[in-house]
Amino acid sequence: MELLIPFLVFAAVAMVAVAFMPAKATNLHARLGPYQYSGPLTERDAALEQPLVSRLGLPLLHKLSEWPARLAPKRAYEEARQLMIKADVSLDLNLFMGLRAAALVVLPLLVWAVLGFSTSMLSLGFVGLLGWFGGRLPINWLRGKAAARQKKIQRSLPDTLDLITVSVEAGLGLDAALSKVVEKTRGPLRDEFGRVLQEISLGKVRRVALKDLAVRCDVPDLSSFVNAIVQADQMGLGVAEVLRAQADEVRLRRRQRAEETAMKAPVKMLFPLVAFIFPAMMTVLLGPAIWRIYESVVNGGLGG
Repeated sequence: MELLIPFLVFAAVAMVAVAFMPAKATNLHARLGPYQYSGPLTERDAALEQPLVSRLGLPLLHKLSEWPARLAPKRAYEEARQLMIKADVSLDLNLFMGLRAAALVVLPLLVWAVLGFSTSMLSLGFVGLLGWFGGRLPINWLRGKAAARQKKIQRSLPDTLDLITVSVEAGLGLDAALSKVVEKTRGPLRDEFGRVLQEISLGKVRRVALKDLAVRCDVPDLSSFVNAIVQADQMGLGVAEVLRAQADEVRLRRRQRAEETAMKAPVKMLFPLVAFIFPAMMTVLLGPAIWRIYESVVNGGLGG
């Protein structure tokens, strides 16, 4: 009986292992493999393979979003387009404006219907506040993404300029130095330089591609660098000296911004200090004294 238990355990483990082993393809399946369907043959077949929601819902959503986009002010339309470029968001502009209009009008109306079309001041105020937030939330989200991307570009610019300067001083051309930046670094600035190199390879003039870079990013330090490079190229100056001066200037600006942020820190700490730290300190320091005064007053009053 003692020898039978190991054999039973071995048989059980072997059966479980065989059950989980992948089944081998038969010779028939191997022969029919080259003739099986391997993907869509045409664009229509590829479209028919998409889910029903994506085939019907997305085109309908795009059609419905065209009307609010046409009614939107030109200033709001242009602002959203520029923010999408700065944030590098690949979203259809008409769809974005339609979603913004829906959040501005449709969502408050639905909430008002849920409230039973109440005409009280509280309900109307809540619906109006919801419409205001719904209209501002998409554009504020887009502004936040653009600002975060610009901040990343501004932070990575000094180190990137140092790499470009070292590469140019080592004997490389400006385009080769930019390709080194694309190869060695990561982040949105690297993506923008890669786009510049791609545009140059497609035939665009380098100074035009650099100016388009400055317009897309809208970062002051990067715009100053682009203007200096373009002027040096037009006037025939040495690029290495210009790059060295720009790298030193950008590094100095970064130090000044750090000092400015450090000087703002005490003012920003004032509110949490007054709101959270002072009450706790007053409670710890004056709490026992106040309690003793209270006990003495109560005991004195009762004794009197």
